[in-house]
Amino acid sequence: RHQGLNLQTEIIRAGFEWDVTDAVSLSYLFGHVESEVYTQTNSTNDAINGRLPFQSFPGFLVFVGTPIGELNYNSHEVRLAYDNDGAFRGEIGGFHSNGIDKDFFNFGFFAPVLPGDDVMPLFPSSPGLFLISETVTETDVWAVFFAATYEFWSDRARLNFEGRYTSEEKDIGRGAQNDTFKYFTPRITAEWDITDSTLLYVSAARGVKAGGFNSPPSLFMGEPLVAGEEKYDPDKNWTYEAGVKSSLWDNRIQLTGAVFYIDWNELQINSRPTTPPALVGIIMPGDPVPGITSNLGDARVFGVELEGVASVTEQLTVNAGFSYANAEYEDGTISQRLLRLGGCDDIVCPIDGDIGGKELARTSPLQANVGAIWEDQFFNTDLGYYVRGDLTWQSRQWGSEVNSAKIPSRTLVNGIAALTHDNWEVQLWAKNIFNEKYVNNAFVVFTSASSYAPAIAPKRTFGVTFKAKF
Repeated sequence: RHQGLNLQTEIIRAGFEWDVTDAVSLSYLFGHVESEVYTQTNSTNDAINGRLPFQSFPGFLVFVGTPIGELNYNSHEVRLAYDNDGAFRGEIGGFHSNGIDKDFFNFGFFAPVLPGDDVMPLFPSSPGLFLISETVTETDVWAVFFAATYEFWSDRARLNFEGRYTSEEKDIGRGAQNDTFKYFTPRITAEWDITDSTLLYVSAARGVKAGGFNSPPSLFMGEPLVAGEEKYDPDKNWTYEAGVKSSLWDNRIQLTGAVFYIDWNELQINSRPTTPPALVGIIMPGDPVPGITSNLGDARVFGVELEGVASVTEQLTVNAGFSYANAEYEDGTISQRLLRLGGCDDIVCPIDGDIGGKELARTSPLQANVGAIWEDQFFNTDLGYYVRGDLTWQSRQWGSEVNSAKIPSRTLVNGIAALTHDNWEVQLWAKNIFNEKYVNNAFVVFTSASSYAPAIAPKRTFGVTFKAKF
């Protein structure tokens, strides 16, 4: 009866570019994306004996449908660019997108399958499944943007200034909730070629993720969400970075290094809603419910990134990378969901909800990767091939903002082999080649009987991909 992820996506892109003069060009880009997805999965740990005696509907299995939904978006972008090979170049443009996103959440209780039973897969419309959340979000985005670059010191130094002003209107439940989020996101970069093969740079950029609404209160099993959970605010950050890029050995080796600092405000997270008072005793702590987005608070991240690429021979290229990130919640950051819980003991979680100094959930402090690719042609023909292998490692993560559940470190190996031609390519790829069993995500649900929900990553996966250019 279990249905894995069924996803169908259609993407269309079309555009044109017109060289108005030798220095001025005008371009237009249209985009369309349409997608449908559904899944029905058994969320019960014991598929033979069902739920435990202290849970609601003991002995039954819980089948959950999420994600289920569809989306349909169109976008338009117009860009006017100027570049006369002089000291100044720049561009201005406008962007508009609009569309609708439908998201549903259902679940139902079913008896375990016995030997000899007829088994039919469950679909979102199957009898016995109950729709407990329906969210229809319409989004309309208008934006104007610009970019300007000025070169000086005999073209060995550059100043780049980019900016984008966005107005994003969100409507949920066809008028039940509506708001417009407006924000400006600049980026400033300074670059200096200290030698012909070494570049230094510094940058500062602001990022914003718009706020929004959670499920309309009337559709959460007929009960309103707890006050304060109906809406969430924009997620904002400033990122500062300084680095160096260098090439050696006649450009056969490229090395990059950077340090960065991120100042984060109103960090958005996915969480479980507080059970409405009218549903206490009906929805149990471990029962599936639709998730919500909420603002956790402020955070700061300091990190270092190193990367190197080397062309060992004409056919063989190797690469390696390493990163370290110290990501912590700011002093005084309060987890509102801990406060609403009201059951902390200052041992497992703080009574006042203060998580200042704790590490960010689901963030690995250390990450590393190595890879190699061999590329060549078959006997001097137009038919080529390449073989690539990659090993990635990341250190442990915490599953919650109180650092109470640990997601172990993992090491994965992926590979790909491909045949290439001028206008087509066939790839045979494999992910998680050594069939590593690991948790790729986990959530802690804080209730009067808190639960831990790990997500097991896919096992070894093989596939074939064909690409063609027309």
